[in-house]
Amino acid sequence: MEVTTQPIRLSLSAIVLLMMIGMFHFLPMQATVLAMYIVGYTHYLLAIHYSKRGIAQAWGKKRSKWILISFLPLVFLPFLNESLIVPSLVVYFGIHHAMSEVYFDAKHHSKQLRTTHWLALIGSYFAITGHHISSVSNLDSIGWIVNAAATLAFFYVWRKEGTLSFKTMVYTCPWIILGPAVALIGEYIYLDWRFLINWHFFFWLFIPYLRSGMFNSNQIRTYWTQNILLMALFSFLFFISLQTGNFDVIGWEPVGMKILSRFFLAWSFFHISWSFIISGGNPNWLKSWIASGR
Repeated sequence: MEVTTQPIRLSLSAIVLLMMIGMFHFLPMQATVLAMYIVGYTHYLLAIHYSKRGIAQAWGKKRSKWILISFLPLVFLPFLNESLIVPSLVVYFGIHHAMSEVYFDAKHHSKQLRTTHWLALIGSYFAITGHHISSVSNLDSIGWIVNAAATLAFFYVWRKEGTLSFKTMVYTCPWIILGPAVALIGEYIYLDWRFLINWHFFFWLFIPYLRSGMFNSNQIRTYWTQNILLMALFSFLFFISLQTGNFDVIGWEPVGMKILSRFFLAWSFFHISWSFIISGGNPNWLKSWIASGR
């Protein structure tokens, strides 16, 4: 299974970003949150289905099994401390987002390039979402500073090494450009963590076209059928739960919405946690450390 070397990743990233910006700017927040729940639940269920082998292998190793178990308390956070839900998920998803982007296609990237890339993405991420973590003053401004410094360092390393053409660098590191661009747009249009999570869900819908050899033509049809059916199911579940309530991620009024919302957030923590263990989009040191534990 190989990552595609064509510009589809850059093009798809940009197209989905424009879609999400349009959704956030022109549609009610309820629509954004509803999309996050419906597509997110589908994303999580299919992630389990298509990661069964990796989960079984991780469970068969002592170290990775106990790491998985140690992550379980995070699942209960949305049920125990409401004030920590959003800031905790913002930070946790930010790490996941940066790792997914940096290590998606980093086979030909040096350690220095990966490190500066990761720091640049973390910086742009918090430039967008920092206002959700009130415990850290001016986190969005700090994000801008980190992004600017790390991006300069990234381009310095890229120029010094001279192993990647500009086109290849942009194709394999699209968020080095898209990250600060989105953060700049966010200075004029309100964007938040739900915007980025929705981008993640919609972008990864197209994984059959991002990783060549992962699906054949019949499997691609099956994959899209699964997505359509699951989205229809969760649309129905939210419809019957929300006829008298609202879609606010914190203001759970109906009992059905309260259960679906908090379970979604709990599942988000667990999904991100197991991705650190079984995903190929992780640093080599992390994969080696987990693999070494028998």
